[in-house]
Amino acid sequence: MISLMNKIKEKFEEWLLKQGLAEKTKSGRLSTIYNYTNTIDKICKKSFKINDEVGWHYLAENIYQELARFYELSNKDYFLDAITIRYALFYFQKVSNFIYSKLKADENNNVNLYLNFKNTDYLILATKLNELFQYALLFDTLVFGRKHHQITLNQENENHFLKNLDNILYHIIYPKIGDKSQLKHHIMLHVSYSKKHLRKEKTALLKYHNFLYPSQNVLENQLLYMVAKANPERRIGGNYIVKREVSGSSCMVLDFNDNNNLETDDVDIGVGKDLIRGCAWWEMAAFYDYKPAKEALLKQRKEMTVGQYQKAKKEFDRLADEVMDKIDSPLFRIYEHYHSHNHSWGVKKT
Repeated sequence: MISLMNKIKEKFEEWLLKQGLAEKTKSGRLSTIYNYTNTIDKICKKSFKINDEVGWHYLAENIYQELARFYELSNKDYFLDAITIRYALFYFQKVSNFIYSKLKADENNNVNLYLNFKNTDYLILATKLNELFQYALLFDTLVFGRKHHQITLNQENENHFLKNLDNILYHIIYPKIGDKSQLKHHIMLHVSYSKKHLRKEKTALLKYHNFLYPSQNVLENQLLYMVAKANPERRIGGNYIVKREVSGSSCMVLDFNDNNNLETDDVDIGVGKDLIRGCAWWEMAAFYDYKPAKEALLKQRKEMTVGQYQKAKKEFDRLADEVMDKIDSPLFRIYEHYHSHNHSWGVKKT
């Protein structure tokens, strides 16, 4: 990295001139170099509340966090179903922790969250990138029934999300669907960034990075590579086979990858990799239908000792109870969530 000496802005302008960029147009108007420096001034003012030399130094110290934020906000929309949301949660947490470990939380909303039902969007709320991970956790808990313990949204934001989600489900979605147990097959969380035209900011930041680190490719940074090349639109964690790629109106169609061990989250029954992989498959199967999950367990019974089967059966029952509630309904989970937190606002049971 270059020495952060005084007049870093002037040094950057000199570097741009050496790159063959123009300071003024033929007609005398300010040109490319001014556009870059002016854009960086605006980024410094917005992120650090200063746009003088001190702001440029702050930006130099946090250049990868700023690049990650602008890269992520420039990404296309994400359509997340009950399977693809698992990798997305991992991704959102990693990105948020990296960016906001040094940068302040966003002041303005820059993310729209929709419940997508049969290719139609219903706005739940607008939020900020630094809160996206928490809202995605809450959606996964209430709609897809997977339990999470690290939800830390404040009470007002959580109430707003739950009320809007309840209204969409109860007044719009439920009247349109006959078999409510099939609801999770048709619902996705649609994440849409509200500021999609950030090429000018990204380009200016990349130029500043190349000035600071002339011999380093920006994508050598692991997190930036993840944002650019391994975001939820591009991958799903390597545990599934993509049968149909994501499009602007639908999520991926997936199948299980039998050639690799599936991620098992907190599942560890200690009876060998094949059986752990089997339990992960049972969990996902139970998520859609209890019967094939139970059949999968019985088919492998002959391959187990009595102790292994009892251990696997106990873990399977726990997963089945967790995933296949007696009332398998997002509305019921919203009700339970409110009831367990002693909220005064009542949610309609199905």
